[in-house]
Amino acid sequence: MKTTVLATVAPSGATRSQLKNAVSLYGLTLKKSDEISARFWEIVNRRINEAPELVQMLADGYQPEMTGGGCLAWRKNFHDGSYLFITYYEHDIGGEPEDPVWIVGRYTDHGDENCVEAGEFLADVRLADATAFARELEVIYGHQCCHLAKRLVRETGI
Repeated sequence: MKTTVLATVAPSGATRSQLKNAVSLYGLTLKKSDEISARFWEIVNRRINEAPELVQMLADGYQPEMTGGGCLAWRKNFHDGSYLFITYYEHDIGGEPEDPVWIVGRYTDHGDENCVEAGEFLADVRLADATAFARELEVIYGHQCCHLAKRLVRETGI
């Protein structure tokens, strides 16, 4: 039975034209590093395609992102530089959508670290609850960004 791929993602900035003999940070040749990366993203794609709710995350404009230490999150950027992260307690994107293990938060950049604002974080909820909370934040910050852009146009005439 042939598998149908519903959605495909890749790491941002991925390129095919890399030097053959270059060595990565971990001592792997880039060719071997690319093979490992390709296998990793194949696993991510497979997990996403196992649940329609996860495919919907892509349709809603979220992208899987490595957050460090092998952790993954769904990320969606706002125009003001802040962003949403949705993940589950094991810091992954392939958790069971109906389990109350999902976490969502709006993060802002404060110097060298990213902070979540008070009242803009929700944990231990189902994926549907996390995405509903994220939509509320999108309305608040999407409207605010739109409002600021309109005011800037009025003030500057650009």
